Amino acid sequence: MQLRSAISPEQLERIHELYEEAFPASEKKPFEFILQKREMGSFEILEIVDESGEFRGLAIMMLYKDLALLDYFAIAPECRGTGVGSVALKQLQERYAGRKFM
Repeated sequence: MQLRSAISPEQLERIHELYEEAFPASEKKPFEFILQKREMGSFEILEIVDESGEFRGLAIMMLYKDLALLDYFAIAPECRGTGVGSVALKQLQERYAGRKFM
């Protein structure tokens, strides 16, 4: 499992599709807002991929000073219950080891 910064339009499209499917409307920020905040450096959008590069999920982090808030986390429906999420959460904790991870 690997965490990659989502930069390309294809990556962002996959993340946006899962984001829309995984969270109820009442819990979602407008995706354009997330993209704007990423450009400002206060959000990081990550895709979770397996060893062959297949998309397995998303993590959207809110960053502020020494804080790293896991704002959104979703695993692709076909991968839920397989341990992908547990591995990805451990990798997120390692990635933000120098910050308070929430």
